[in-house]
Amino acid sequence: MPSTNKYKISVVIPVSTDKSILECIKSVDVQDAEIVIVVNNSTSAFLKFLMQATKHDNRVKIYKTDILGLGNARELGCEKASAPILLNMDSDCVFTPGSIEKMLVGIRGQNFLKGEVYYLYDNFFTKLIAKARSTHSSSSNNVYTPMLAFKKNIDQLMGGYYYSKLITWTEDHEFSQRLNCYGLKVTY
Repeated sequence: MPSTNKYKISVVIPVSTDKSILECIKSVDVQDAEIVIVVNNSTSAFLKFLMQATKHDNRVKIYKTDILGLGNARELGCEKASAPILLNMDSDCVFTPGSIEKMLVGIRGQNFLKGEVYYLYDNFFTKLIAKARSTHSSSSNNVYTPMLAFKKNIDQLMGGYYYSKLITWTEDHEFSQRLNCYGLKVTY
């Protein structure tokens, strides 16, 4: 029986008060993508700003949590997402044109797909950060976000959850370690 879900992919984005999330949302160039935003430990002014800025995009679903931590925010976003494929992104990142569609093609027959991340810089400080992040996140030994896609039902292969709600930061490291412990393969 064909799926009745109108979305083929859910883009999960946790955010606290980062207004650059609007650029991230704008870069989602797949019209049948659900955009799940989890506002994590934010101000009511930011939540109001975000709701106002996205009110005309019916793909955007906003959830709020007062529990601090990226693990909790990502887990809530993955739980609330309705599409069969989840794509985790960071609020300060953007998708290059066509990259989401490439991820959809690449994940066929796979449980996990890690996309390539490019870091932009315009001065010594941002170049240093880009180098550090690139070295850390581009290793084939990890599956850190952003640009990590996986099938919604993988939680059953990894202990019954996606991200630990107890981890406030580097939640993707624990996810990566658990994936390796269960012997699951990632396509890059």
